[in-house]
Amino acid sequence: MFAYGVLAMFSEADNTSDGYEKALYYYEKVRDWHKSEGDEIRAKRLEAVIDNVKSNRDGREGKQISDEVLNGIQSHYEKCVKERGESSTETLQAGISLSLVLHNSGINGLECERLSNKLAIISRRVLGPDHETTRHA
Repeated sequence: MFAYGVLAMFSEADNTSDGYEKALYYYEKVRDWHKSEGDEIRAKRLEAVIDNVKSNRDGREGKQISDEVLNGIQSHYEKCVKERGESSTETLQAGISLSLVLHNSGINGLECERLSNKLAIISRRVLGPDHETTRHA
């Protein structure tokens, strides 16, 4: 699946209609694989990426994300906080996904910044500065 992800990014960077169509094809393959593996958070993250590619393909201003995708990622993060606490690795990863989607879509920059800072502090404290999750936070 990693190769499909790389092909999608490479195709998207072409900034042509054909490039966007190829990127969508590859991103959708990766999304479907994550769904088949039961990894809903990565599948939702890819939905946000797919929304952005469609926006670029269609020439819409700014990054677009559907409310359904954003709400799904946000609900997953809130569920993780409630069930596992703020310090669990899964909660931190769900929060990072939410922060990335907020950042990439240009929605509520202040909320995104606050969430990112909070996640980075918790991740450093719980997992240490060299942990992969901390580096992404």
